[in-house]
Amino acid sequence: MRISLLFKKLSVYCIFCSLLISESVKAYDIEKNGIYYNIIDGKAVVTYLEHHIFNPPTNVYSGKLIIPPSITYKKKEIVVVGIGKYAFQTCVNLKSIVIPETVEYIEYAAFDNCRSLSEVSISSNVSSIGDYAFQRCVSLPSLIIPASVNIIGDGAFYGCSNLKSIIFKSCDFKCGKDILTECGSLQTIILPQQMSHRDFSFEGINANIVYQNFDDVKQTSSTTKLFANLKIVPNTLKFEDAYGTNSIEGGSQSVISFKILNEGKNIGRGCVAKVTMNGSKKGIFYEDVPLPQININEPIQVKIPITTNTSVEDGEVEVKIEVSEPNGFGTDPQYLSIKTRAFEPPLIKVTDYSVTASTGTILKKRLPFDLQLMLQNIKHGRADNIQVNIELPENVLLIDGKKNSTINTLDGGESTSVVYSLIVNNKYDNTEIPIKVHVNESKGLYAEDRIINLSLDQSLASSKLKVEETRKMSQKEITIAHLGSDVDKNIPQASDTQPKTFVVIIANENYQRVESVPFASNDGNSFANYCREALGIPSSNIKVSINATLNDLKYQLDWLKQVMEVYGGEARAIFYYAGHGVPDEHDKSAYLLPVDGYAENTSTGYSLSALYNDLGSLPSRSTIVFLDACFSGSKRDGGMLLSARGVAIKAKHVVPNGNMVVYSATQGDETAYPYQSQQHGMFTYYILKKIQQSKGKLSMGELTDYVTQEVKRQSIVTNGKLQTPTVSLSDSERENWRNLMLK
Repeated sequence: MRISLLFKKLSVYCIFCSLLISESVKAYDIEKNGIYYNIIDGKAVVTYLEHHIFNPPTNVYSGKLIIPPSITYKKKEIVVVGIGKYAFQTCVNLKSIVIPETVEYIEYAAFDNCRSLSEVSISSNVSSIGDYAFQRCVSLPSLIIPASVNIIGDGAFYGCSNLKSIIFKSCDFKCGKDILTECGSLQTIILPQQMSHRDFSFEGINANIVYQNFDDVKQTSSTTKLFANLKIVPNTLKFEDAYGTNSIEGGSQSVISFKILNEGKNIGRGCVAKVTMNGSKKGIFYEDVPLPQININEPIQVKIPITTNTSVEDGEVEVKIEVSEPNGFGTDPQYLSIKTRAFEPPLIKVTDYSVTASTGTILKKRLPFDLQLMLQNIKHGRADNIQVNIELPENVLLIDGKKNSTINTLDGGESTSVVYSLIVNNKYDNTEIPIKVHVNESKGLYAEDRIINLSLDQSLASSKLKVEETRKMSQKEITIAHLGSDVDKNIPQASDTQPKTFVVIIANENYQRVESVPFASNDGNSFANYCREALGIPSSNIKVSINATLNDLKYQLDWLKQVMEVYGGEARAIFYYAGHGVPDEHDKSAYLLPVDGYAENTSTGYSLSALYNDLGSLPSRSTIVFLDACFSGSKRDGGMLLSARGVAIKAKHVVPNGNMVVYSATQGDETAYPYQSQQHGMFTYYILKKIQQSKGKLSMGELTDYVTQEVKRQSIVTNGKLQTPTVSLSDSERENWRNLMLK
């Protein structure tokens, strides 16, 4: 019976003890910004989170910590005067701490076993450092004990095994036992020069003792207490936002800055810059900023960061700015009224791409090519720090540039391009080339990735396209940006071939002596792509000459003549020209202008009558001629190429012969305009567009009806002037030309 009763009592006792051990007790009165405080006699002392009976206190401090000089408690400003016992004990992830000038004491084991603590700033008002305050802080390399300290407790720095130097600035302090015991790496102890006459040593320490003069050695004979006196320097208070809108925008950062001047008789310590806001302050965040000491008559710059989230609303805030000083000599408050703007999301997308090569028109293995991406912010919000990364299949290699690109910012509607130089080696065993484009921006929420599927043997664009800088668009629908033209994508594929059709393409853009013809080279290469892919004409049957000289032009025409002759009238011929045409100002005859020709000397050109004679004499089934040029002396941009009088000349009409159908971009003294948004000549663009729509299955009648109507409409809308494509026929084709099929 007695044994049973004893066991019952033991069980109750064990349960009670377990409850005691597990019971956690809150150790603080208030928490501010992750720091815990006790309020003692109206002043704040830093403490720990909680403690357990029979167990060490629970601490959560880590990283870099700045203790503020004061906190708000029950609507009152409370000065922080101490670091309590165990406050940071065993905070093994605490790396640095700044102790404000208001702190007067550091208590028992306050930083014991802070094994990662490598930087401590002890304020110049601390008078006592308690027993074992920094025991086992094994990462501390050095310490400065300010002149204000007069008591250092037992084992204060015991076991700081990596401490190499320590400076004591006080002439009069009392040391406990073993304050530097087990500090095996200590090499230097620096004391004030005033102590050099004393026989001073630390038990068990063999470090060198050095004496030095300090400006702030503790004084003991002051009878007058002096104070700082602060003011905000006039005309220095500024609000600066990242976007230059003079407003606090959702999802952005901004700063309030000003200068502080100390006009008092003492150094300003423990001062804090403060901001308070009233009004539309939802989603706006800011914190008090502890300031370094403020010397007399030495202004310092102060910056108070303001951050926002996406919940900011349209409105206005009134901002109160002031600097507090522990003795009540802070600044008078200053005020700002700042507009607030609701967050507008951006959206970064790859809206288009283009594939080009300096040589060749087909994507092949071992042929270097450029992938040009068009990136655009298709919404109105601003996007910052945009990261673009391409992920390539194995054996598709980057040969120039970086896989990762950074774009600083894109406002709403803005676009830009990124170019990657690539090559496919012989080990690549697929026909499709999937390229993943990863896009991100600073918030990680408002960008979309894209997969671009290229194919071996696909057509290439003629050249990289210049992307004009765009400005932020107004609050209206944003136009999606593109690289190149819609006709340069999705070219239809012919199901059969035309082995007996031969093509010569002359595309003159960059002239040696006159201004260039915008997009002419793009016209020529695209026309070649359509001949090959949509019309099924073999690549070997297509001769393309970009920026042709007079001899180049003659050479290509001679090749076409020889081919027609060997086929004995069974083959068809197509001649395409994009470039300058010029009139002879004396006899009004028209000329094609090679890139090495002189506009004012038509003998350096190739006359239209000679071209018609050469083509008309070909023994072909039919000859179709496309001329994206005008012969009035004007340029594609509407200016004049050569007429000294600044007026267009109506060139003499030339009648084709043989079995020719000539389709020209203009009539009379009109100008052949470019189509800027599509980066083609307007005439060529609509030719290609109709072939694209019909998949190449159309007659010359259908083609010319469509092109003539669309060019006239687009030109009058875009340029304010008429451009009228015109058909000229040889006698033999007058009856049947409309039924002549392109393939």
